[in-house]
Amino acid sequence: MYHRLETDSKPVQFSKEWGEDFKSALLKIYGEQCIDDDKTFAVFGFLYPQEMVMIISYLGTEENTIPLTLFLSADVESNKENKARDKIINDLFDSAGVVFDHCFSTFKQNENNPDFEFDEYVYDWQEFSYKKFTFHYMLTRENVELSLMANELLKDF
Repeated sequence: MYHRLETDSKPVQFSKEWGEDFKSALLKIYGEQCIDDDKTFAVFGFLYPQEMVMIISYLGTEENTIPLTLFLSADVESNKENKARDKIINDLFDSAGVVFDHCFSTFKQNENNPDFEFDEYVYDWQEFSYKKFTFHYMLTRENVELSLMANELLKDF
């Protein structure tokens, strides 16, 4: 579903509580921006045998607002202990901050430009290194929350 590496395995989806904890952390960091934009975050995590994927959507409180969704992927070894996975999660979260800092500064620079349209979407996985941590990312308009709900509804068909 949401993976960079080829796999036939179904992912283990991280709990809603996990996502809410990361959402709270993002709101502490970017709360003013969220208030200014009338938006919030949704956070999802998936663990595959060789990869961990974190997805963070910056979406409007109105349903018809197109989100800005960041997909982050890092390689993991299936036999790695939880402590190593926690480090990967923290590194992904820190890396997400770099991307959102850039996006929000771009928004701020163009706040008085009525013709501004954010066009820095990246629809194919790109490799990026941050503090000796290598990961992959995509930046899309997908509303992952709606996609997951649709998949849940369609799974019986």
